[in-house]
Amino acid sequence: MTTADHTPSRACYLRGCDSKGCRQANYRYMSRYRLDRERNGRRRVDASPAAAHVRKLVDAGWSRHQIATVADCAERTIVSLCNGHYPTIRADIAARIITAQPHVSTVDAKSYVDATGTIRRVRALMYIGHPLNAIAATARVHRAPLGKLISHEHHHVTAGYARRIAAAYTAMTKLPGNSVRARNRAQSSGWHGPLAWDDIDDPASKPETGWHSEAKASTRTRTKVYADPQRVAALTAQGQSAADIALQLGCHQRIVVRARGRAREQVAA
Repeated sequence: MTTADHTPSRACYLRGCDSKGCRQANYRYMSRYRLDRERNGRRRVDASPAAAHVRKLVDAGWSRHQIATVADCAERTIVSLCNGHYPTIRADIAARIITAQPHVSTVDAKSYVDATGTIRRVRALMYIGHPLNAIAATARVHRAPLGKLISHEHHHVTAGYARRIAAAYTAMTKLPGNSVRARNRAQSSGWHGPLAWDDIDDPASKPETGWHSEAKASTRTRTKVYADPQRVAALTAQGQSAADIALQLGCHQRIVVRARGRAREQVAA
């Protein structure tokens, strides 16, 4: 509801406006307030958990604008939480912030995201024998910038670029490549294959180094290493555990967990 000269609001009413619209806005606010009090509901809560979650997301490479977009709140709220300006915060906003989990599939394609997951995906594909030319062609990106990326010359990429690499990664991890040069470069550089990561996008995630050579293992027992993500997803939907699926497919339980992750990436893409 608007009037000819201003938009009615409780704030306007508190400044002394006696228009019908502002009185109604104040009435609605007070009605909700009294209802919350009757229900023993707290309208404001401690801001510390929300602030801690925001800082964790910022440390992971997400911008304040991206966090605010996912949490459906004002960017200045996120900035103030980062700076410790808010001792308390509205309960509904706190709930949205704490549950906010930005992902490259949900942010604007032109916005910049942390390049860690993208770099790891390209390196992992090279580890299992896919040459850089093939990766660039599958992802529909230029080879030269991709080469600079895996050398860690860039720390951020656009979300659209990250999605292209993620789609190529999902498609190309199903089978190993045949490039000895790519495999040798990856191994000599100390890079890791797809099976080494619990969360390939998490900068804090550490690789598991139990497998001496995932590329060689995949050559010897390909069906044990490359579980079909779609089949794993179907078995998971039937209620089977990772251990049961691993036993059925004749592979390690960890491979099933990785395949589930690839299946989720396919759905997100």
